[in-house]
Amino acid sequence: MTLRMNEALADLEVSQFLLSLQDGLIARAEARAAVDFACALLGRKLDVAAVGVVELEADRRVGFVVSEWLSGATPSMRGRHAVDLYGCERFAALAENTPLVVDDVSAFLPGEPKVCAAFAAIGVAAFVEAPLVVDGQLRGWLYVSSAAPRAWSALDLRLITETARRTWHAAERARAEERLREREARLTAVIEQVPVGVILAAIPDGQLLVYNSASSRIMGHDMRGEVLSDYGSYGGLHDDGQAYAPEDYPTARAILHRETVVDEPLRYRRPDGQVVTLSVSATPVDTPYDSYALCTFTDETRYVAALERATLLNNELSHRIKNLLSTIQAISVQTFGALPLRDTFEQRLTALAAAHDLITTAGWAGSLEDLVRTALAPFLAGGRIAIEGPLVRLDDAQAVPFALALHELATNAAKYGALSGSAGRVAISWRLSAQAPGALAFEWRETGGPRVSPPTRRGFGSRMIERSLAGELKGHAALDFRPEGLVCQIQAQLPARD
Repeated sequence: MTLRMNEALADLEVSQFLLSLQDGLIARAEARAAVDFACALLGRKLDVAAVGVVELEADRRVGFVVSEWLSGATPSMRGRHAVDLYGCERFAALAENTPLVVDDVSAFLPGEPKVCAAFAAIGVAAFVEAPLVVDGQLRGWLYVSSAAPRAWSALDLRLITETARRTWHAAERARAEERLREREARLTAVIEQVPVGVILAAIPDGQLLVYNSASSRIMGHDMRGEVLSDYGSYGGLHDDGQAYAPEDYPTARAILHRETVVDEPLRYRRPDGQVVTLSVSATPVDTPYDSYALCTFTDETRYVAALERATLLNNELSHRIKNLLSTIQAISVQTFGALPLRDTFEQRLTALAAAHDLITTAGWAGSLEDLVRTALAPFLAGGRIAIEGPLVRLDDAQAVPFALALHELATNAAKYGALSGSAGRVAISWRLSAQAPGALAFEWRETGGPRVSPPTRRGFGSRMIERSLAGELKGHAALDFRPEGLVCQIQAQLPARD
């Protein structure tokens, strides 16, 4: 009866201690604070000299005392230590997840005077080490030290092993939460620094989880709606002036239909009445735990206005050039009268106008051969330009750099090169690489013209060719001023097509 009563009292004592331990661990969010609390609670409970936690480094030769509690009977052990100094054989038992219980160090290691001396130097005469094994690997241990030999009771060992297990789990949880908080803090800092509006909304209810200051600055107000049904309170406008419905916004479409939107223009009315143009992208993002809609946007109002001004100026310039060509055509009528030369001149003038339209008008969709023939139409009469190459499709972004380069080459040939006399020839050819998709090699070769000498400096024309090719086509041009005629070799990278 007395034995059962003692066991019941021991169980009650352990339960009360573990309850206090668990409450204290939960209350401490930081791993270091949780481990320090557990060490202090256990040390006072057992009335020992020291309690600490050792974490092994990767090579298992060095341990780091991350936390400790001291009664004052032994020195502090915080920091890094060569753990084999205190006996290598201890690791075998600990690695098997078996606590090491030593009532008297001198009796435990009688044949190891250096190890005994090491324990004596830190004032430890007895100790218990409870291993911390994770995924079959010894990661460290919790130690309890006594300054005098001590017969460790069954109650002592229960308290030590349970404290080690619960403290390790609490510390791992706290470390994971700390790492999560650190990552969230870094992510928040980055999002706050970017000059782009960023919104992160939960799927499926659309709750706005992240909303950086750039978003407020761009839209002119802070967050309004918290969930998808509230999105109608924002200022999106359709082209006809009607307000966006909640489900019209790119973020809502990513949430409702898992749609990906890239650089979609959106007219937005700010609280001050100003209507701005935003460029909005949105996409659903799935993680192992949740799904989100990520939306980014920028204010493109100034860019759109500048583009409209540039288009207006380009149209005005094109109109004036056409008027100039019409004036020249009228002058030719007065100058040549009914002479046959007038028809030839007017045909070339018309071809020059067509080449001008090619460069200044967006929306080109054709082949490279069409582009070459259109750009060089003023110079094709007489059959002195040979054109050869496979079918290569171009859009307007790719066509304009080529048109500019061809115009410069043809103008130079007409003034100084093969097309300046009657005997000169130009051979134009191109080929696509079989090894590198989209790699285009283009060549302009002049023969039969005046003898060519390399220029003493690079002129505007050569710089124009290089600049026009370096952008959309990510290419380059090499001008070779050979005595028999100019050779221009162009290497360009065309975007891959579906």
